[in-house]
Amino acid sequence: MNKLDKTQKPKHARMLEALHAVNNRALPDQIRRPLALPIEKRTHFPRIRRQAGGSHL
Repeated sequence: MNKLDKTQKPKHARMLEALHAVNNRALPDQIRRPLALPIEKRTHFPRIRRQAGGSHL
């Protein structure tokens, strides 16, 4: 068995850190992508615009 130097991290820990970094970069895109859609596409229920300037379900 190889003994790790005290300054080295195990391979599993390095892989987890890399995965965490990728997830942190992807999170803003996951938030912005749906927000870029119009309100009709973002909601999963019919929303009706009213002439008075409001909206209701």
